[in-house]
Amino acid sequence: MVRVQFRDVSYRVRERWIVRDINIDVAEGLNVIIGPNGAGKTTLLRLVAGIILPTKGEVLIDGAPPSRARRHVAYMPAQLSLDPLATVDDVAEAMSYDSLDGSWKQSFRRWLEVLGMGWASGRPLMSLSSGEQRLALMAAALSRSPRLLIVDEPLAFLDVRNQMTVMEILRELADEGVTVLAAMHEVLMVRRADKVFILSAGRLVASGQPSEVLDEGLLSVVYGVRFRSYQGPDGEVLLPESTLQLKSFSD
Repeated sequence: MVRVQFRDVSYRVRERWIVRDINIDVAEGLNVIIGPNGAGKTTLLRLVAGIILPTKGEVLIDGAPPSRARRHVAYMPAQLSLDPLATVDDVAEAMSYDSLDGSWKQSFRRWLEVLGMGWASGRPLMSLSSGEQRLALMAAALSRSPRLLIVDEPLAFLDVRNQMTVMEILRELADEGVTVLAAMHEVLMVRRADKVFILSAGRLVASGQPSEVLDEGLLSVVYGVRFRSYQGPDGEVLLPESTLQLKSFSD
């Protein structure tokens, strides 16, 4: 188990504050950050990964700065810039920069197989579909055998089956003691989390178990679209109502 702490963290780009006065304590399990575009979710993950530094406050991983915890951390970004000829294996090797014995290779290929992507080894990453690229990046992150897994939009571009597969993997890793910190837009999937953090305009507006914070009133305010609660076979489901009055083509 890895503990992540945000202590009065703020981050500014020029005159704009991206996140303000964030205090979060993540100790274990599957932790999911949700909120609208531009709320600051990716910024929080980059701060934990040590890619950027806070303007104010501090981020700690087991009591130390992120730069001292990289050996036990894996980070999967929402977007990746790379040489268009880089292969899937090249990306995995880059993400396993501190593995000197090459042990990442076997782990990476195993995770590719688990995700149904075994055939992609050696293929140029850019030759894959957007969803296949996400799965390959997930396999690369998992090949580090992290104690802290940071994933930004892990379900983006995935079909329903692959979304469920990735959520099962995240859930199983959390149950095995890996601290998982994820940013997502898929509100329906967030019910699988142990703890949910809701951001709006760079500020933390709610945190707690899904049953505590996934409230139709709060989500309606945060997202600017009305949510309604429906009773599904596995419990309560929150779904957004359409904000558009669609007209018939015959009108």
